[in-house]
Amino acid sequence: YVVPQNVETIGKYAFYDCTALTMVEIPMTVTNIDADAVVYTDADAEKLTICCIEDSAAYQYAADNHIPYELIEVTSVAIETLPTKVTYERGESVDAEGLALLVRYADGSERVVSSGFELPTEALDTVGSAVSVTVTYRGETATFTVQVYYGTLPGDVNTDGVVDLKDVV
Repeated sequence: YVVPQNVETIGKYAFYDCTALTMVEIPMTVTNIDADAVVYTDADAEKLTICCIEDSAAYQYAADNHIPYELIEVTSVAIETLPTKVTYERGESVDAEGLALLVRYADGSERVVSSGFELPTEALDTVGSAVSVTVTYRGETATFTVQVYYGTLPGDVNTDGVVDLKDVV
């Protein structure tokens, strides 16, 4: 059974004694699930699987109630917001602060995430004005560019890593 995208709450006894139900897909729009929404005997509870999105109300409900779950597939990711820092000195590592990804799921839903992704851990070694950095989230990737320079950034008089009005003497 697939809960419709416009549902926000799953109430008490919504799936009471639905012993033939083996899978229920719960979208991110569901933000509240009553503690007694799914009531089974212990033997029947093992037959049910909740399909959900990581960190959603359904995910938490499944974990809290020891109900097996499967994560809904991520179909793509895109850069929503670039990291705060996009200019680096050669040898520094990419800083994820401020980075946000738009994640699209197989059920058609989307959400913005600002954690849980992977960035390269090695130091930036290639110098240039458009060095590509790939970020990975649950197997899907997106790319953004950063500037990597040798030593002090040209024009960065106060050496804070940014050329801005604070560098005007």
